[in-house]
Amino acid sequence: MTKIKICGLQEVQHVAYASELGVDYIGFVFAPSSRQVNTEQAKKLREHVGKEIKVVGVFVNPSETFVQEVIREVSLDIVQLHGEEEVALSERLAVPVWKAVSVRTLDDIEQSKHFPCERFVYDAPGRAYRGGSGETFDWSLMQEVPSEYILAGGLHAENVGLAIQQLNPWGVDVSSGVEREGRKDEERMREFVRAVRQMSEGENR
Repeated sequence: MTKIKICGLQEVQHVAYASELGVDYIGFVFAPSSRQVNTEQAKKLREHVGKEIKVVGVFVNPSETFVQEVIREVSLDIVQLHGEEEVALSERLAVPVWKAVSVRTLDDIEQSKHFPCERFVYDAPGRAYRGGSGETFDWSLMQEVPSEYILAGGLHAENVGLAIQQLNPWGVDVSSGVEREGRKDEERMREFVRAVRQMSEGENR
C-alpha cells in the first residue's frame, strides 16, 4: 500500500481530519513558506495527531540547534531536509532523515545519492520557496530509480493514481493539491486519500 503524507498542515481541524482519514504521515513546515508554523503552534497541532501517524518536520538549511529543539519540543518522528544541508547534520540527528531533492534533470538525482538518509523525497523545483510549487516534474526521469522513494510535486486526486501506476513509489506527498484558496480542504484531502488507496489496492490484487 502506497504511503500517504499530507504536508503543510496549520490548523487543528485539518490535522484531526487527516488523522481520521488514517494517513501515514503529517508534515509541519518550519521553513519560510506560506504554510510555515512555529514551534509553539506545532506543539498544539501535535496533540491532535492520531497515535499511529508519524510527524515529519520540514526544514530548509536550518541550524542544528533549531532542528534539535523542534525534535525535542514537538516530538518529531522524522526530519525532512529541503536545502543544501551538510551530511554531518543528518548523521547527528536521533530521528530518521528524509532528503528532499528538486528534480530538473537526471543529474539532480545522481548528485543526491551520496546523502545519508532513510528516504528521498523527489519534488518539483520551487518558486518563491523550496518545494510547494504545485507543479509536477518530468516523471520519466524516475523510470530507472529504485521505487523506495516518496514522490512529491503537483500531486492531486486526479493525477496521483497515474503516478502510482507509472512509478509505483513507496509514498506520495501532497500539500497544495489538497488545498482550496490557500487552505487545506477536507473534501480534497478525502478524495486524494481515496485515489491513492484505490490505485494501491488495484496494484496489489
